[in-house]
Amino acid sequence: QDFSLPEISDKIVQHILKHERVYPPLPLADLALSLPKKSHKDAAWLELAAQTLERLGKETQERQANDFAIREKIPCACDDCQQLQLFLRSTEQKKMIWPLAKGRRQHIHHIIDSMGIHLSHETQRTGSPQKLILTKLDKYFVHEAKQQLKAKQYLHKLQNEFKAVDQ
Repeated sequence: QDFSLPEISDKIVQHILKHERVYPPLPLADLALSLPKKSHKDAAWLELAAQTLERLGKETQERQANDFAIREKIPCACDDCQQLQLFLRSTEQKKMIWPLAKGRRQHIHHIIDSMGIHLSHETQRTGSPQKLILTKLDKYFVHEAKQQLKAKQYLHKLQNEFKAVDQ
C-alpha cells in the first residue's frame, strides 16, 4: 500500500495520541517542539500540538492540600486491580491494609512494580490470608510537583509556538 507523506504523519500522530501511557505529555511536548518549522502547517502536527496543549493543561492543575490521589491508570481490569485503582484514586486514603491470598498479592506486586508507581507494597506475614500493606509515598507528590512545573514551562513554549504558526 502506498502512502503519501501526510498520510504517514497522520498515522504516526494518531498512534502517538492513542497510546497516552506510552507517550506522556512532557515527552510529547518535547517532540512537538523539536519538529521543524515547515511541519507546523501539517494537519497532523497541528493535531499533535492541540492534543499536547490539552494534556499539558491537565498536568498543570494544582493539587488540593491533603489530596493523596495517584492518577495512574491500572492496565488490568480484574477485581483486585479495580480495588487497587480505587485506592490510588482516593484523595484521603494514604495507606491500605489488604488481606489477600498469595497469588493475588503477587499479581498486585507485579502491577505496581511494572508500572513504577511510587507506592510501597509489603506483605505482613501474619494471619491467613496474609496482608498486603500499601502506602502512597511522598516522593510521588514531590515528583508530581516537579513535573507540574515542567508542564507549565512546556505549555508556555508550545502556546508561543502555536501563536507563531497562526501569524
